[in-house]
Amino acid sequence: MHLTEPSKIQVVNVKKKSTYTPIDLSLLNQVSKIAVDSTRKRKNFNFHQLEDPVQRFLNAIEPGSYIQPHRHKEPLRDEAFIILRGKGMDKGFAPWAPKENVPDAVPFLKNLEKIAFSQL
Repeated sequence: MHLTEPSKIQVVNVKKKSTYTPIDLSLLNQVSKIAVDSTRKRKNFNFHQLEDPVQRFLNAIEPGSYIQPHRHKEPLRDEAFIILRGKGMDKGFAPWAPKENVPDAVPFLKNLEKIAFSQL
């Protein structure tokens, strides 16, 4: 499945003219569908260009996806997650966690889910 080009909204500012892509239900559904069908159970929709100094993207992360807790040191960057729908769990920074896409990640994720969902 390919993403259709989302609608763009022209916003005219006194200082500069910008184009914004709204995050609407249609975009959420498209990206989530691709994520559900993918092996890794996640999919990015980039709002940034490769040359932009800041990465801005929608990341659909579906149940069954595992992202190794990490941080970006070079260059030092912060990450923020804003949950638009569904629910998440805080895995924190864990250097002892298995890497992504290795056999140990599956049972590790299952254990995290068991702990997280037992506390709801």
